[in-house]
Amino acid sequence: MKAFGVFILIVGVIVVFLSLSMDTSVTTTYGQRVNNLGLMRDQQNYLIFGSVCFLGGLLAVIFGKSQTSSRNEISCPFCAEKILAAAKVCKHCGRDIIANAMQQNPESNDAYKFLWYENNVLALNKLDIKRFADELIEKMPGQSADNILKANFNEIQNIKSNMPGNYANEFSEILYFFLARKDA
Repeated sequence: MKAFGVFILIVGVIVVFLSLSMDTSVTTTYGQRVNNLGLMRDQQNYLIFGSVCFLGGLLAVIFGKSQTSSRNEISCPFCAEKILAAAKVCKHCGRDIIANAMQQNPESNDAYKFLWYENNVLALNKLDIKRFADELIEKMPGQSADNILKANFNEIQNIKSNMPGNYANEFSEILYFFLARKDA
């Protein structure tokens, strides 16, 4: 929108400049120059049009959004089309993005060890989350679930930030459930 605003702004400036430099007088048969009402009306119309374009372009530049998207997008590894970063399947080629990421390098991303396919649907693996909770409990015996979460905040946030879609919140809830269960 901003680029269009700049274009309209420039057109407005040019039209205003041309209308102000427009000659509104004509030569009479006696060699004198007199103002022509028709040309004066045209000059006024061009001046109004140029001013409106200038103001509209200026408003578009000030308040318009830039062309860059605020959405978090990535390129599909198969067809190179832009898709949302949280996408599980490419909307253009229909291929599974998450499965590809898991196959390429499953060890580089701790988040994927907590995901698996259940009935051809990506889901959180609660058994692996329970094992992770047990590891955290073993590292900090006798601590409450809240203290364990606070002490391991960075590690948990790293795992959650690499999870696709809305799995991060569900991961937190399940992890807290397993950590709090040992308190009971």
